[in-house]
Amino acid sequence: MKSSRNRIVLPTWAAVIVTIFLTIVLASSSASAEEKARKVRVAVIEVPVGGTDLLLAELRSVAMLDVRDPTWFMNQVKGRGFRPENVMERSADLRWVMSGGSVDFVVHLVLTSDGNAYMAHFIEAETAQPRRTVQVDKSEAGLSVAGASFLRLEMERLVGAAPAGPVVADGSATASTTARVEEDEPKPDDPEVVRQRAADAKQAISDRLQRDWLWARASFRMIGKDTLVAGNETTYSFVSGLFPGFELDIEAYPFALSNAEMVSAGMYVNYYHGFDRLSIATEEQIVELAFNHFGIEGGAIYRMDSPLGRSSALTNEQVRFKLGVRYEASAIAENDAGIPSTSVISVVTGARLLFPVMLDNLAVWANVDVVPFAFFGNGGDQFGKTSRSYGFGTQVGFLYELASGIGMTLGYSFQLNRTNFVGEGLVDGFDNALAFELIQGLRAGFVYQH
Repeated sequence: MKSSRNRIVLPTWAAVIVTIFLTIVLASSSASAEEKARKVRVAVIEVPVGGTDLLLAELRSVAMLDVRDPTWFMNQVKGRGFRPENVMERSADLRWVMSGGSVDFVVHLVLTSDGNAYMAHFIEAETAQPRRTVQVDKSEAGLSVAGASFLRLEMERLVGAAPAGPVVADGSATASTTARVEEDEPKPDDPEVVRQRAADAKQAISDRLQRDWLWARASFRMIGKDTLVAGNETTYSFVSGLFPGFELDIEAYPFALSNAEMVSAGMYVNYYHGFDRLSIATEEQIVELAFNHFGIEGGAIYRMDSPLGRSSALTNEQVRFKLGVRYEASAIAENDAGIPSTSVISVVTGARLLFPVMLDNLAVWANVDVVPFAFFGNGGDQFGKTSRSYGFGTQVGFLYELASGIGMTLGYSFQLNRTNFVGEGLVDGFDNALAFELIQGLRAGFVYQH
């Protein structure tokens, strides 16, 4: 009982897809690499009373600055699930917004208690705390031209575009315009500062996990499936070429929306479907039959993420652990070659690791699945009365973020299963048979994170 098909060479497909993937990645990153190397991104918060446009104009006159207006920054805030009216009061939230938007400094002006001046905070991305604070007078219309020019000089000094040393305000500024640096700025190694940063980081992780509660993946797959069953007197062998298919994967953490203590516990479901065709030669003609392979898996999943890394929520450091049940089947009509429809039910445990590498928004991922126990459903009686299966599988690949929350993925996977049959099968020659099955292939698709 043997059947086979011509095999498509796997390296050829791999070379084509890898070439396309690398072309997109390099094209997306090379255009911005030079700009990122020489530009410092600065976001300006709306100036109370008025003067925002004056400040933007002054800062944009500095060649090495990439200046973003308040509307852009607030869109970054809303896009990450924060409330604009609260984000400046919580350094943990602000730190995440600045990291996600690649913002190096935020310029935030607030009125003093008497309303006659501004305290201008130059907030850095690393700590989401003011790197420097200066006082600037307020005119009736808000921030004056002289005040905006003075803040430009301060910004140039921070980024190295102006010589260090005392900053002298423009002569047209009011006499009381000063450059008073806060004397009580906390030192980076102050134990209280270290403790507060650790607390902020812990709170930011909890907040971020509560917002990032859904992942959806859709992939195109090229799948190959090889099966070998050896009995006492007969061997059944089926070797397929690569055939097309698709895969859908959803990972959700709904408990995070209502219970902060359950942000790491969730559920997942995975479905794949492959469309194979088999040509069987009979005495009269060659019959072509559809041979469909599909599987569905679901269960519990636990995550360990680090949302404070240099990358986005899609490509940051991630660790997943799962425990679930998988159902796989191969369906074909009755045929003269004796190829049966089969199904297998498995218990699955596994882990996934994802971490950023090399380019911005590029990550490597690796999955490992272990099947400690499985058994045949349909088709197993062809080779034995009862059966016990076990196996393992792995997936490796790359993930590149194309836009906020949307990425492209490319990878290779394989799964190897062994089955021990006990007793005689319905087909002559199979007694205490031993079976091996290999499923492998390439995948390319998209990831969405909400």
